[in-house]
Amino acid sequence: MGTCSKEAGRLNRFVRFCTKPLFQAAGLGSLDEFAILAQMDYLGECTKKTAIEENLIDLTTGIDAVRRLVKKKLLKEKVNKNDRRERLIPLTPQGKKIIGQVYQGFAGIQDVLADLSEEEHSQLVGLLKSLDGFHSWNLQGGA
Repeated sequence: MGTCSKEAGRLNRFVRFCTKPLFQAAGLGSLDEFAILAQMDYLGECTKKTAIEENLIDLTTGIDAVRRLVKKKLLKEKVNKNDRRERLIPLTPQGKKIIGQVYQGFAGIQDVLADLSEEEHSQLVGLLKSLDGFHSWNLQGGA
């Protein structure tokens, strides 16, 4: 299992190395900030807690990332009409512009899976989805 962990860690570092310049050019300070923006782009809006938990970000780190994104005017906070104690965090027009720029930049990055055949790529995606499902289930208090 050590080799698998080592290779997964290296692949993660390759992705971070390739995406860091994109995030910096967009004014994003971290992968966490991007993940929260991407989550809002996908969902439209949700609570801070949901955005943080769905991206497996430590709560304190996630709250700090949301604060930075609000300060940069990429997200806005609004009261949840269903529960006034909660805040929803939709993208602002500037946030939509920035996330679009990052997505466009991804097209210029060398695909870290470029050397895999279509079949190998499909197998890897299937394995990663299985692992994600297993760990997500366990994090949610699986049996």
